[in-house]
Amino acid sequence: MVIVSLGMTLIIEFGLQAIVGGTNVSYTMSQGPTVRAGGLVLTAVQFVIIGLALVVMAAVHVLLRYTKLGKAMRATAANRSLARNCGIRTDRIVTVTWALTGALCGIAGTVFAINNGSFGATSADLFLVVILAAVFLGGPGQAYGAMLGAVVIGLATEISAAYITPSYKDVIAFAVLLVMMAVRPGGLLGAAA
Repeated sequence: MVIVSLGMTLIIEFGLQAIVGGTNVSYTMSQGPTVRAGGLVLTAVQFVIIGLALVVMAAVHVLLRYTKLGKAMRATAANRSLARNCGIRTDRIVTVTWALTGALCGIAGTVFAINNGSFGATSADLFLVVILAAVFLGGPGQAYGAMLGAVVIGLATEISAAYITPSYKDVIAFAVLLVMMAVRPGGLLGAAA
């Protein structure tokens, strides 16, 4: 499934680039005051992004744990035919899940554009390794694992960028993934091998 997802990503990405062109959209935006802590330098916009990420993660947690929709989503993910036999309208749950996924991707794209100041059809190429590392670090198929993996990978890459060359951030993400796969192949929240 991962290979199919990567293949579809490349098809959509380069198809979009063929339609809209290969130019990037750039703009300038005030980043606000900066805060320095050791080797880290954070702007006001980055604090907003961190706060937004925490709010979105909390909202996903509340959705999955405490709502009827979240319980139906978890049941459908665990065993679709059993969930259907228990009266859950699995087709509707899958559609709603795709819609929520699209909304989260829209938020992520907006945050990416705000943080970088430019974007284009192929801007996300750099993040494929980081995204895959976060998913597999947390444990494939684990929503909380993906959140935890994203936090661990994000902190590891950004803290390493403060003390090592920032151009090695993707290498650090891949190294964390390799160490995790050697120690616990199922991921942090996945089943132990």
